[in-house]
Amino acid sequence: MASYAVPWMLIIIGVYLLLCVCVFRLAIPAYKDSYRVYSVTMTPILSFFSETISGGSIVRAFEKEEEF
Repeated sequence: MASYAVPWMLIIIGVYLLLCVCVFRLAIPAYKDSYRVYSVTMTPILSFFSETISGGSIVRAFEKEEEF
């Protein structure tokens, strides 16, 4: 009876593998779009932090730490 199970299991594994490949191909564009939206929304925040950190040396150079 075990010899009959092997071909059926190979067919089932093949179908699941094909299904996974199809789902993966559909998921890639969605992942790219969501990453693009994430990048666009994070850019102003990262730019703000970068400018804030680079401005710290200027504040210390003019000895205005108390005001900030």
